[in-house]
Order: sequence, then structure tokens, then C-alpha cells
Amino acid sequence: MRSPRGSIRQRGRSSWELSVRLNGRRVTRTIHAADRTAAENALLDLRRELRDEGVPDRDPTMAELVDEWLSVVRGRVKERTAKRYRELLTLHVLPVIGSERVRSLRPGDVQRVVDKVLATRSARTALHVYRVTSEYLGEAERWGIATNVAKAVRPPRPARPELTIPTAEETHMILRVVTRSIAEGPAILAVGCGVRLGEALALRWQDCDIEGSRVRVTGTMHRGGRTEPKTPRSRRTVAVPGFALAWLKEHRTAQAARRLASAAWLEDGYVFDRGGGVPMSVESVGRRFAQLVETVGLEQVRFHDLRHAFATRLLEANISPKIVSEALGHASVSITLDIYSHVLPSMSRTAADAIEAVFGELHG
Repeated sequence: MRSPRGSIRQRGRSSWELSVRLNGRRVTRTIHAADRTAAENALLDLRRELRDEGVPDRDPTMAELVDEWLSVVRGRVKERTAKRYRELLTLHVLPVIGSERVRSLRPGDVQRVVDKVLATRSARTALHVYRVTSEYLGEAERWGIATNVAKAVRPPRPARPELTIPTAEETHMILRVVTRSIAEGPAILAVGCGVRLGEALALRWQDCDIEGSRVRVTGTMHRGGRTEPKTPRSRRTVAVPGFALAWLKEHRTAQAARRLASAAWLEDGYVFDRGGGVPMSVESVGRRFAQLVETVGLEQVRFHDLRHAFATRLLEANISPKIVSEALGHASVSITLDIYSHVLPSMSRTAADAIEAVFGELHG
């Protein structure tokens, strides 16, 4: 038997992939290690293991590999994402193919999972299930256990959901009806800055440059507390319009007075608190928003639709899609253009009118 050769690749902050090739077969193992030195020591141990014992002939079932896979995934994704992965596997994948050997799976087995989900759930849920299954089998392939047969299955294609975009008049109506409620400040920032509800509730005063009329989006609020933003591009600095800036100044003064009068105050500096400096929850603000907009006949409008209104008004005003994309925190401008494609026809007409104004007389 030849001596195994190996390599190391960092996959996350403390996650490392060890890869060893022996007798034409590659064995991959993902570990948690504090630094590269610790990872190199683990690679040496793996090489000794394979040299002394040969390549392990693992043949687990889908159900038997779940815990090991999720322990690796937790080093790369947020805890709530890992919980969602487990939920999708437990509800939709394992009941269908949990007893199957990973090495014996065929594309048709993955297709059975997808078809069963499509029979009772939306195409979007089926797509999520497919992606988790493919990620799961992809890891098994990297470990040298099996081939990712999900790659041979066509992913479900959810229909594009229709956007609900409040008109300017409806947006004014919403801002009036949420006045002096827990939804007022977050709604003003969503309309004026395009921030998500979780991003607004995660704002701290240290993120607010009142003199410079800017806020820095540095986190997002979830049921489990404050976490990192949704994506790297979600971490951004956004300009604040005058009406939102005026509200922030007034709110800061009022909050400071409450803080002085309070016997106990959580000194975390949250802009929005439910009392005593304790941050608000996304669920309570979203629920109150839904209750209030229903009173004015706009029950179809979700809080997130205020973000759509922000983007649509800017694009209609011929603001560069790149600027709008950066304000929204999208990963790329193509995502912005794809979501707000309904605005493109009017932008094209405006562009044609601008060209006509410049060159029309010359041609005539």
C-alpha cells in the first residue's frame, strides 16, 4: 500500500477539510480546529489511520449520517439554518429514503423525495428540500462515501411570487396608522432606508451617525437574538432621508428621558426597545404592524413590502440600479433587477426620451 498523501483547505472560521488520496481513492474529512497547526496535526493522524488500517469502508444509511453531517454544517452556517436543515431532512427526506444506503442511492430516489414534497407542499419548499439533500450528499461525496446523485435530478422551479408594492399614497397611509406604535420607527426606516425589519431592530445608537445622516447595518434580529447580517453585502452603510433623521433625533431624546427615569436599563444601546433597553422582537413588531394596516384596508401589505416600495420609488426616479442594490444589501445588482423587473419598462421609456431630447433635433 502506498503512503497516503493529503491536503488541507479552510472552509469556515474553525472548520477545515482534510483530504487524503490513497490507492486512487480520495477520502475527505471535515473537522473543527482552532488553527492551521491543529488541522495539520489532524491530517497527520488521518494519514496514519489510513496507512495502518486502510481506507475505511463506510456504508451508512441516510439516517445514520445526519448527525455527523449537521455537526460539520454548524461550523459553516448559523444555528437557525442548521436547525432548518434538520427539520427539512426529518420531515421530508428521511421518511422516504432514510433507510437507504447512501452508496446505493439513485437519482430516482431523490426524485421520489421531491415528488412527495410537491404533492403536499409548495414548489419553493420542494426546492429547499432538494438543495439540502444535494448539500448532504455532496458532503458524503467529499468524504469518499458515495456519489452525489442529486446532481442528476432537475431542481423544482417555483413560480415567481407576485410582489405587493404599496403606492406612495398607501405608504403615507401606513406611516400614519403606525404612528406612536412599536412599528412606527422600524416602518420609517424601512420606507426611508430600505432596511429589513430584523436589521432595523438590531440597530444600536453606535451604528447611527446622526450628524452624517447615515446608519450602518451591522446585524439582524431573530427569535434567538442579534446575529450577523443575512449576507456579507447586507453589512452596509445607508443614507438616511430628512424625515427619518428627524424621527431618530426625537426618538433618541425620548428614549434618553425614559432611561433616566428607569430603575434598571439594559446598556446595549438598542435604538428600539420594548422597555428598559430590552430589544424588541421581530414577531411582536410584525404582528402589530399587520394588525394596524388591516384597520385601513391594507391587510395584504406585509412589513417587508415597505422595502419593496423603497426600491421601486428609487428606480422610478431613475436612481442607478447599482445604488439601489447597495442600499438594499443585495449580493449583486442582477438580483435587484430581477426582483424589480416591473420597473424596467418605464426606465427604458425614460431612457428613450432622454436620447430623443439630445439627438432628436439633430436628426430632424
